[in-house]
Amino acid sequence: MKILMVAPEPFFRIRGTPFSIRQRLEAFSQLGYKVDLLTYPLGDEVNLAGLRIFRSFRPFWIKDVKIGPSWNKIPLDFFLFLKAIWFVYRGDYDCIHSHEEAGFLGALPKRIFGLFHMYDMHSSLPEQLVNYKFIASPFLLNLAKIAEGWLLKNSSAVIAICPYLKNWAGERVNKEKIFLIENLPLTEAQSAPPPESIELLEKLKEKGNKIVLYTGNLQYNQGIDLLIEAARLVIKNYPRVKFVIVGGKKENVDKFRQLAQGSGLINEIVFTGEKAIGEMPVFMKYADILVSPRRIGNNTPLKIYSYLFSGKPMIATNIFSHTQILNDEIALLTEVDGQGIAKGILRILEDGNLGENLAKKAREFALKRFNQKQYLGQIKNVYSLVKEER
Repeated sequence: MKILMVAPEPFFRIRGTPFSIRQRLEAFSQLGYKVDLLTYPLGDEVNLAGLRIFRSFRPFWIKDVKIGPSWNKIPLDFFLFLKAIWFVYRGDYDCIHSHEEAGFLGALPKRIFGLFHMYDMHSSLPEQLVNYKFIASPFLLNLAKIAEGWLLKNSSAVIAICPYLKNWAGERVNKEKIFLIENLPLTEAQSAPPPESIELLEKLKEKGNKIVLYTGNLQYNQGIDLLIEAARLVIKNYPRVKFVIVGGKKENVDKFRQLAQGSGLINEIVFTGEKAIGEMPVFMKYADILVSPRRIGNNTPLKIYSYLFSGKPMIATNIFSHTQILNDEIALLTEVDGQGIAKGILRILEDGNLGENLAKKAREFALKRFNQKQYLGQIKNVYSLVKEER
């Protein structure tokens, strides 16, 4: 099997979609597939058997690209798409596997050359435009919805990363070509954490302190401001708590650190900035409570899968982004505000049995639903369609 994958992302970076892409590539490598990956001229190298990475041209003024829709993506996508067209023309591929907006490019070879197009749907593109406040015009959003419908119809098969997207796509095209393949969690450390990380965690645990941990980016939809408000309320009632927020670009870290300082919490909330993805299980090992304070969204946050496996109790806001996976038996679901999140944290701090039961049931659930063997089987199954069509 020879696959041309097009990923309009900085790869590899510690972000949801690049991490999901990496999981796909690792599965392809284990299955013996050959992959040419076309991606942005940004990100770290990844070495896997059968994988070749090709990067598009980078305009001189672009140093990075933020999460979600952005103006920088337009020139980056233009040069990426030009390169992809050339690869399709001169290559001998069994399939083009596209991510995000590259799906529109993948749909064209299907129409013109009859090349099998596997669309990896990480989100609804029109919803992204709304959630990241990139476009507000009803006319343009309606055009985006029409375009997404065309994309789905011109995909040979669609991989949806969460139940919501499977249902979303299934309402627009034949359900038989929609396949749910959820992300895998990190279950063990993939790299030795630097001594400073261990030293930080050991120090925070001194004098019987409890650690409430958040991992992920610091974008608006993640609700970090809600978590800071919750921290203020929790510490009033339970002073021996430290909040650790792992992730985020420097500008976002600085913004929220100032907010924490303004709330009098500069010593109670620790911002680590970005850490290697392989370190996350180590941070979870030291944590007492894991939290996802997301305020909006429909896609399941990547962190949830690892949280479930961690053996630690989880608190999450009661929104569909969480509840399509979580329920009251495996997580404590709260209102989408600082007070609600604070109440949830205090409940677990004050009731050890509650936390233990939630963590135990969450891990049991995760072991049944998310595992490497099942994931490989799902990838192999959906790619059997390529062989059938040929």
